[in-house]
Amino acid sequence: MKTNKLLRVCALVLAVGMLLALSACGGGKEEADVDLTAVMDEIASTYDMPEMMTVNTADSLTSFYGIDPADVDSFAVQICSTGIDADEIVLIRAVDEEAATRIEEKLEARYQSKLNQMQNYLPEQYEVIAACSVETSGTYVSMIISPDAESMTELYHSYF
Repeated sequence: MKTNKLLRVCALVLAVGMLLALSACGGGKEEADVDLTAVMDEIASTYDMPEMMTVNTADSLTSFYGIDPADVDSFAVQICSTGIDADEIVLIRAVDEEAATRIEEKLEARYQSKLNQMQNYLPEQYEVIAACSVETSGTYVSMIISPDAESMTELYHSYF
């Protein structure tokens, strides 16, 4: 009888322990705090890019992309200033995930606009754009358009 009671207590303790362990694993994952300016600096120093213009004010995000500055926590943006190359690197951390969704929509619109513009104007640049995309991960949204976009994106991901 004592053995039965001891087994039940042990089973109960193990069950509670497993529940606690499993619930601890399901806790919210904290998002990385990435210095987007450092990422952009590394991209710029690693890759040969055309003449790039730095967008350095949140109000400029509204001009270029229609993004509300209130949705933005931090950002780093460079756009090709020649008009010949499609290169454009946009790295944004939104204030929350709802803002990230709004920013993603704006960048998708910009992406589609660039794609449509280059299709007949500069077909080789159209191919560069078509191989790229807009990505969202938590509150981070990026649009990396470059012939080196794949490796630039890997570098960007390495910061997380």
